[in-house]
Amino acid sequence: MPTCGIDRDSELMKGDCPSSFLLKAISPCTNCCSLSGRHRLCAEANQLAWVAGEVPTDEDMNLLVGRWVVGRWVVGRWVAGRWVAPFASDLKEICVKAFRVSLFYLCVCSTLCGQPRPNRKNAALLLQHVTVIDSTGASPRANMSVLIVGDRIKFISPASDRAKPVRGVIAVDATGKFLIAGLWDMHVHALSKNEPERFFPLFIANGVTGIRDMGGDIPLRQIAKLKEEITNGSRLGPETFAAGPILEGEHPFWPFSVAVKTPEDARRSVITLVRERADFLKVYNTLSRDSYMAIAAQANEMRIAFSGHIPDGVSPAEASHCGQKSIEHLWGIPNYVSSESEQLQKMATVANATEDPKVARDSFYKINEAILSTYDSNKANRLFEEFARNRTWQTPTLVVLRSYASIHDPALRKDPRIAYIPDDLLGFWSSMGGQPDPRNDEMQLRLFKHDLEIVRAMHTAKVPLLAGTDTPNPFTYPGFSLHEELDLLVSAGLSPMEALQTATLRAAEFLGVEHLFGSVEVGKVANLVLLDSDPLEDIRNTQKIRGVIVRGSFLDRPKLDELLARQKLYRDSHGKDLHAVYGSLISGGSRAAANTGSHWHRPDTTDSPANRPSESDVARP
Repeated sequence: MPTCGIDRDSELMKGDCPSSFLLKAISPCTNCCSLSGRHRLCAEANQLAWVAGEVPTDEDMNLLVGRWVVGRWVVGRWVAGRWVAPFASDLKEICVKAFRVSLFYLCVCSTLCGQPRPNRKNAALLLQHVTVIDSTGASPRANMSVLIVGDRIKFISPASDRAKPVRGVIAVDATGKFLIAGLWDMHVHALSKNEPERFFPLFIANGVTGIRDMGGDIPLRQIAKLKEEITNGSRLGPETFAAGPILEGEHPFWPFSVAVKTPEDARRSVITLVRERADFLKVYNTLSRDSYMAIAAQANEMRIAFSGHIPDGVSPAEASHCGQKSIEHLWGIPNYVSSESEQLQKMATVANATEDPKVARDSFYKINEAILSTYDSNKANRLFEEFARNRTWQTPTLVVLRSYASIHDPALRKDPRIAYIPDDLLGFWSSMGGQPDPRNDEMQLRLFKHDLEIVRAMHTAKVPLLAGTDTPNPFTYPGFSLHEELDLLVSAGLSPMEALQTATLRAAEFLGVEHLFGSVEVGKVANLVLLDSDPLEDIRNTQKIRGVIVRGSFLDRPKLDELLARQKLYRDSHGKDLHAVYGSLISGGSRAAANTGSHWHRPDTTDSPANRPSESDVARP
């Protein structure tokens, strides 16, 4: 006996056609009577099977449901007229009511089945013959079909050569291609004025479909609107989790920060940000110890995560025990794992207090030499075991540390990606570094290699890691630089799969949204990246992007190229407002962290005379 070809145990059997409330009441299909009534329409659809490559469109469902309802009503009228004519007067009211009920269900079903999805012209997307790398750690699955309906992954199964094109379904032959989950950059600053317009398209064009924003000047209420626009498809951009303003000390370094002078201020600030629906809190190194502790206590009480830098008066171990969820840039860690950490603290205090920048520079050079020569692996391992036990995540942002370490390298200023960066931001980048100093430049490169070894030791100790770039700090490019971060993580000892997970599944787990994002699995949001080459063979293959899927909407390579071309034009005609944010740095103001290149302060943001532009000038939030 012929059947409609549906596997009752398949994922598609679990699908949810909007008309299922009506179809459940229909008798079983005459061709496969053992199947659920929700597939009753298969015979009338000329055996249109819900398998890969043969998915009925909304219009198909409207037509079929309409035919069934009207057909049953017509047959009922014929039977009534032929056999029950003597009782016509009594049946008239019944028939009219039955027709009205049928018509009601027809209209409701038609409305639900045909409900347009915002900015989604196509109801379904089918990727055929693709290799799926799902980010769970499982082996790649070759020659698969992935069906996307709306913004969700509906079906993943072995590809069929018998699949036929169906109206309303975009079929993509992905033979030889590799499908990964959309990437997350877990440390960005993309929510200041004009930055969404500048940066969001660059993220998407590079397969970065999610970001964790660590501070900017766009108010949280406006951020909420941006997030809504991204979700409903009216704005092209990455999924966004945002801190809003940074929590700083009495003299904030960034103009958009909240000045926290006392523990009372700290508690009030946390309450305010929670009420304004910040996704998490960003703490900064300018906080006093007492204010930091008050923030931690209030945040834990209100069950909101806090992440960021560590104040000078707080050790990394204390921050971990206080519940800080992530530490950025390896902040304070190289100093703490020195066998002479207390002496280094005293040396730094003296260096910050000196009136002569040259003396301060020499002092910090000695501090950095001591960091490298007094590394205590036992002390480091004890700290990393605490991080692992407390689930204190690390976002090392190696790509920006490398930029700072090589700030005087002429190659940085010849990067073709500069074409996407507006002049005001380039001015900020160019203000960093001061005059080259071969001695200090060599020291910064040695410190960066030390950073890589610290990350390697963390990974060995099973400290959870995240991929982040700190874009748009000097020579870190929105979207582009995340791929460099993945490459650096592999250099630090992660396997390509582990590096990929720091920007996919681990990122989603950190944010608590792994049920929606982070892997290529049925039921999850269809934020995906189609690659030309296998990233598990070479992590740099994540840069070979053939297409990006954003909530089910497919952007192929020509569309991505068009997106990038438009951003070059946008760079030339927009965006003179970053000067308001970075103005003091661009103009060489006294607060442009003199010793950011050292591991003691990245950057030091006090008002010490030492904080004048020098050979190692860098600054980042």
